[in-house]
Amino acid sequence: MQDFARSSNALLQPLASSSKTVKYADPSFPHPEPDQRPLDLSFDTLPKTILPSMSPYGDDWHILWLGHCGVNWPEYKEDHQTPLGRVIRRDDPTVPETQYLKYWYGTNELFKKYPNHTSAVSHASGAVCTTAYAISQAGARSALYSIGIAENSAPIDIALRGWCDGSYGREYHRCLAPQPQLFHQHRPKGYKASYSDLGSDKDKEYSDQAYTRHIRWSARVNLPRLTEGRTDYIDQWPDGEEFTHPEWY
Repeated sequence: MQDFARSSNALLQPLASSSKTVKYADPSFPHPEPDQRPLDLSFDTLPKTILPSMSPYGDDWHILWLGHCGVNWPEYKEDHQTPLGRVIRRDDPTVPETQYLKYWYGTNELFKKYPNHTSAVSHASGAVCTTAYAISQAGARSALYSIGIAENSAPIDIALRGWCDGSYGREYHRCLAPQPQLFHQHRPKGYKASYSDLGSDKDKEYSDQAYTRHIRWSARVNLPRLTEGRTDYIDQWPDGEEFTHPEWY
């Protein structure tokens, strides 16, 4: 979360060198121009920005979409209002090799175009699943009205996705997301019917191994060791080993 805060500040806060004219590290912030291309900001050389006064993650965000099932990187042709910049961190020790990463939704560009152990933080577009998120007070006020009173016609993640993206005539809101996600759905040992209250053909299948997708040192998997104060954590996705975990579900 500390590293995520560094990235979100780089995407949201004005540059410390700004004088009378406020400038940002991401030239597409706060809104992109036609035909503008995304800019990769290196996590290792992030520019100095003005310290936030209200939140360690920056002063001008509505949702931090920290756990999801997939998210897109904004493109101007699809997202006319969403800034395009992203922070890219190479050699991130918390990220598994790309062989272990799989999304059903959103872009897989991070896994296809960047080397193993690369993570990213960007403005969220088309996010799915509310596994974990933070919402600011300003964001909560707007969301409660927009998708609680003015309109309530979709599941919460789809409603928040449209609210963030500014689709269907809604106002755009600033929502940021990491890839891979920092929180993910845990799959316990046992019958797969326990995974969800939604019906599935796999309900009668049994998994003999607990796991959390995309999370190398899963808190749930390591809970017995954490309660004992141990630091020899179980690495679910060790480098260089053949993929042997249960079928994705």
